[in-house]
Amino acid sequence: MKGHTKPPGATSYKETAFGVMSRTKLLPLEIEGTKRGLEYIYDLLKASQTIEITSHFIRELHAVSFRWIFPDWAGKFRTIQVTYSGKEAPQYFRVPELIENLCKDLDTQLKS
Repeated sequence: MKGHTKPPGATSYKETAFGVMSRTKLLPLEIEGTKRGLEYIYDLLKASQTIEITSHFIRELHAVSFRWIFPDWAGKFRTIQVTYSGKEAPQYFRVPELIENLCKDLDTQLKS
């Protein structure tokens, strides 16, 4: 892959509340974070029976799920450009608008 310096199959590393961790060691923590997020949704539904999917809710869910691992950025929109598996993600400055559009589209679909 032109311009790609990481060899295929190489492990990535992330800064966490527990220090720099390899992707392999981080995965169990992210699974636990996902469970925390699902419990958060379950508790909200028990209390009110409905959840309005908004940009704020999505960021709050992400914070509840992952702030204990990534305290600097969980629950916030990213401020840098990233790639995933060698593919370019949407431009970081467009993410808030894209999430708002997603929420509006979902609301429209759920109403019909």
